[in-house]
Amino acid sequence: MAGGRREVDCMGFRSRIASFLSLTQTDITVALVVAGGALVGWGYSTFFDGRDPNRARHDIAALIQRHDSIQSAHRAEQIRRGMADSASSDSLSQWDPLTDQDLAADSVAKTATKSSSGKKQPPSGPVNINTASKAELMRLPGVGEKTAEAIIGHRNARKFSAPADIMNVKGIGPKKYEKMLPFLKVK
Repeated sequence: MAGGRREVDCMGFRSRIASFLSLTQTDITVALVVAGGALVGWGYSTFFDGRDPNRARHDIAALIQRHDSIQSAHRAEQIRRGMADSASSDSLSQWDPLTDQDLAADSVAKTATKSSSGKKQPPSGPVNINTASKAELMRLPGVGEKTAEAIIGHRNARKFSAPADIMNVKGIGPKKYEKMLPFLKVK
């Protein structure tokens, strides 16, 4: 009976809070669950989390120091070349634009470009399989990193004379070829 009475008292407490704040019983229950979760999170981070709270500050300071040293080195190189400008240290004019070589080095990240639905975007036009980069090949339907490397390896040994020759590459069969065909060219 004591348990039943405690439940009634608890319900009375929630009812009083609900009427005082003009909320429903469900709103109060949700608020209590959220507050309980926050309390548990605070308790965990305070008493059980072994991470050093000063570590984050140290990491940020190290990143700032690295950024500053890179800027200083870049400024020194510009002065050495006699190209120092009067722009502020945060000026975009201090940074060299990316070259084609820089972009090629980052091609794996670029080929992972996906639409909002999570599928990779097909190429905008036909891809010459005798000259295409790994990134371009990876945009073909059904072609991932390994298959793109296999295509490049095959064409280094022997150029493709027709789009159908791509079926000689391990991992590309008739079904995959049919999906790729609209995007393939050899000349």
